[in-house]
Amino acid sequence: MTSAKIAKIVFGLPVEGPFDYSIGEQFKDKIALGQRVKVMFNRRMAIGYVVGLDNKSDFPNLNPILEILDEGSPALDLAARDLAKKISEQFGCSLGEAMEIQLPPALRKKSFYDLPVISPALNPTRFRVSTRSILCETDRSTCWSILKEKIKINIDQKKSVLILAPDTYVLQNALKELKEFKSILLVFKKPVTAKKDLNGWVTARTEPGHIILGTRSTVFTPVKDLGLIIMLDEENTSYKEEQPPHYHTRQVVLWQSDSHGCEVTFVSIAPSVELWYLAHKDQWTIDFPRNAGHPVQMKLVDQSNYKRRYDNLISYPLQNEINAVLKNNGKILLFMNRRGFALATRCNHCGFTLKCPRCAVNLTYMYSQKKMSCRFCSHKEEIPKICPSCGSDYMRSTGTGVEKLQSTIAMLFPTAKIGYFDKESESYPTDKDIVIATQAVLRWKDQIKADLTAVLDLDAELNRFDHTSSHKVFSLLMNLRQMTKEALCVQTHMPGNYLIACVGKMDWGTFYQQELLQRKELNFPPYKDFVSIGLRGLNEDHILKQSAAVCEGLKRAFEGKDVEVFEPQPDLVPKLRDQYRYTIMLRTENAVALLHDIKNVLRSVKHSRGVTMSWEII
Repeated sequence: MTSAKIAKIVFGLPVEGPFDYSIGEQFKDKIALGQRVKVMFNRRMAIGYVVGLDNKSDFPNLNPILEILDEGSPALDLAARDLAKKISEQFGCSLGEAMEIQLPPALRKKSFYDLPVISPALNPTRFRVSTRSILCETDRSTCWSILKEKIKINIDQKKSVLILAPDTYVLQNALKELKEFKSILLVFKKPVTAKKDLNGWVTARTEPGHIILGTRSTVFTPVKDLGLIIMLDEENTSYKEEQPPHYHTRQVVLWQSDSHGCEVTFVSIAPSVELWYLAHKDQWTIDFPRNAGHPVQMKLVDQSNYKRRYDNLISYPLQNEINAVLKNNGKILLFMNRRGFALATRCNHCGFTLKCPRCAVNLTYMYSQKKMSCRFCSHKEEIPKICPSCGSDYMRSTGTGVEKLQSTIAMLFPTAKIGYFDKESESYPTDKDIVIATQAVLRWKDQIKADLTAVLDLDAELNRFDHTSSHKVFSLLMNLRQMTKEALCVQTHMPGNYLIACVGKMDWGTFYQQELLQRKELNFPPYKDFVSIGLRGLNEDHILKQSAAVCEGLKRAFEGKDVEVFEPQPDLVPKLRDQYRYTIMLRTENAVALLHDIKNVLRSVKHSRGVTMSWEII
C-alpha cells in the first residue's frame, strides 16, 4: 500500500496508456498495483487496472478514482503483471488488453469483490529451471499412463497441475482419463456461470494440489504452487487466438513455465514445426512411447496410373480394398474434406455461377437440406429453377462433396450400410459399414477404430496456399493412422512425397528435418517472421486506397532495413460476410522489434471511413 497521489491506469481497450488519475483521500493507503478501479474514461464509466503510482503528473486537471473494486488482494498479482507486459510486447496489444484477458468474466465487470489475500509464495520462483519435453502421442493409452504418473508425482508433493485442451472434445476425453482425480479437479469449460468460474479461479489461485483443466484461455489462470503444465494436441490451430490480442497458447505456456519454474510436457501426434525446432535448439527430451499392437499398413494408389470416371473418386485398387474389408464385416472410413453434395452450380448456357452474396464464394448444394449453402457464413437459399442471369432452364451442379460421394458409394457397394460425418453431425455413425467424413472426424479420434481408412484426394490438402500445408497433411495422416486398425490407403498423384513415406514408417525425425530444410531455403517461419496486416470493410475502393497508403508508409519506414514489404493482396476469401478483405505481408528476422514502427505507421496513415485494420505475427 502507498500514500501516492497519482495512479497510472490502463484499460482493456486497444489504446496505449497509462492514463493519470488522482487518488482521493478516502483511498490513500488502500490503492495498490494490479487493482481494478472504477473511473470515467472517454465520458463513460469503465474498469481500469493500476499499473503505477506517483506523486505528480504532467497534467493539471485529473479525473479521480471513483471506487476500488478489489478488497484483500489485487486481481492481478506480480506474476500476472509481468505476463501482461510480455504479451503486450510480443503480440502488440495494449497493456490493458493483456491484463484484462487474464481475468475471469466476473472480474471484468464493474463489480466489487473481496478477493482472498494470497501469500507471497505465489509470486514467481525465478531461480528454478523448468524442464520441457515433447511426448509424441503414438498410442493414447500409453501416453496417458505416462501423463498420469507425472500428475501423481506433483499431487503427492502438494503441487498443482495445469492441463490445456484445444477444444471441448479433447477436454471431455481428458475428463474421462482423469476420473480418478475427480476430488481435486477444477474444470474450466463453457457453458458455466460467472460465479462458478470465479470460484474455480480463486481456488486455483489460493489452494495448491489441484488439477486445473480447460481450453485455451485457462493458460492465464493464476495457479498456486504450479509444478506441471500439460498441453494436449499442441499442433491444434485452436490454440492461436484469432481475435486481438493474437496470442499463441504455446508461447504463454513457455512464459508460465519460466515464471513458476515448473515442468512442461507438450503432447502431440504431430508437434508443430516451430515446437520441434525449439526442442532441438534447446535440447529438450522427445519421447516416442510405442505399444506392441498390430502395425498399420500404408497403401498408396498412384492416381496418375488410373483413368477414373468423371466425379468418381474411388479408384479400382481402392474398390478392391473396400470389398475385401466388407467381406470380413469390417469398418471403413473414407476421408474427403468437402461438405455437401456439389461444390458449384452454374448455367450451361451463359456460365453464370451461383455465389454467396455476402462472401463471393461458390454456393454448395446440400442435398440433405435441399438448399444452396455458403461454407463460410449462415447464408442459405433455394435452388433456382432457371438461371438468374439469362433465364435458361438448365443449371448444372459439378464437383463431389461427401453427400454426392455417398450416392456413388451406394452404387458401387449396394449391400453396405453407408453414412457420412461432418461438423454438423452430432455423433459418429458406428452402425454403418462405410462412413464418409470431413475434417470434423478428427474430434472423435479417440472413439474411432476403422479397419480401413482411405484419404480420397490427398493432393487437394497438399496444394493449399499455406506454408504450413505439409505439416497439416502430416498431422492429418498421423491422426488417421491412429484411428485405423489394419490399413491406411492414400490416393495421390504424388506417391513419392517425403511426408507420405514418413507417415508409413512413423518417422518423425526425417519429416521435420526435411520440412525445416525447405522452410529455411524459402525464408519461412521459424527462420523468418511474417507480420500480417489485414484491412476489411464494406467498400472495396476504400480498402484499396487505405491498403496502398499503408503499404507506402511501411516501405518508407523500413527503407534500408532487412524488412520485405509485400504489395497488398486479396485474402484467400476476398469477401467474407459482406466485407472485402486485403492483406499486406511483411517478412523480417525479428517481428517483435518492428511492432513499435508498425503501430506508428498505422496511426500516421489517414484512415478511410469504414475500414478496420488489424495485424498479427504469423
